[in-house]
Amino acid sequence: MAKQDQLAEVVAVIASRETEFRPLTQMVKAHIGSEPLWTLNELKTFLEYTVFEDIGDAVERAKTTARHSGMPLESHFITGDKFEDYPEELYITKYAALLITLNADTNKPKVALAQHYFALHTNEQALKDEKRLRARYNVREYNKALTRAALAAGVVNFAKFQDAGLTALYGGLHMNDILKRKGLPEDSNLLDHIDTEELVTNLFRITQTKAALDRQAIPSELTATRSHERIGHATRKAVEATLNPMPEDLPPAKERIDRLVTETRKRQLKKPDAEKEQLPLAAPTAPKRRP
Repeated sequence: MAKQDQLAEVVAVIASRETEFRPLTQMVKAHIGSEPLWTLNELKTFLEYTVFEDIGDAVERAKTTARHSGMPLESHFITGDKFEDYPEELYITKYAALLITLNADTNKPKVALAQHYFALHTNEQALKDEKRLRARYNVREYNKALTRAALAAGVVNFAKFQDAGLTALYGGLHMNDILKRKGLPEDSNLLDHIDTEELVTNLFRITQTKAALDRQAIPSELTATRSHERIGHATRKAVEATLNPMPEDLPPAKERIDRLVTETRKRQLKKPDAEKEQLPLAAPTAPKRRP
């Protein structure tokens, strides 16, 4: 399978899995800072425990594991009196929920799904990788749409058209200059080496240029090229206004996108039970308590 097809396949799997995960995402009942919290009873219901089945043993084993890992229990198993809603509930963080599901009844089909969900959401790097994959896929697809729009707008010299927008966005640097500045080989595809922030910046340039070309009344290569250049400049000014680094100053990603695709495909094929081996022994950063 071609690398580009693998990217599409992985993004499709991520989207499909997120649909399966949606009930767990919608079960979030509160936050401490940016840390989402679930209630134990909602989790128990999702795992399809009946009112006559006790999940208490799984909770106690989870707490034991947490203690041995150095997790402060009061930051991950939180009594409901800290919140206005559902004060009678026990609130749990994603770390606590992961430990509970790892100790839950594996004969229940939803347990494996919950294990996968919470294992992934305690792995911040995996989430960042998947965000980058989606951004790279979107840039690829919208670049195709931009090419079609440019053709309809009268563009013949596509190299000149593309360079106009890219050079404007990167402060006058041409592709070879950008690659050199980032320490990348001359034959590199820039978009396969940049991280999510820079990909999204380019995505804005691409989508806005396509929109402008779609509104271009008369086919004209000069008008289309100038539109791309104008939007490249405008995108750069928008980044500058945020006081964030300019795109040419952002470091390249640690891994090429094709390697990330391969690693993510392997992770998608991993059995949820295998996540037990990935459980961190070091304590995660505890969310701050409300004053």
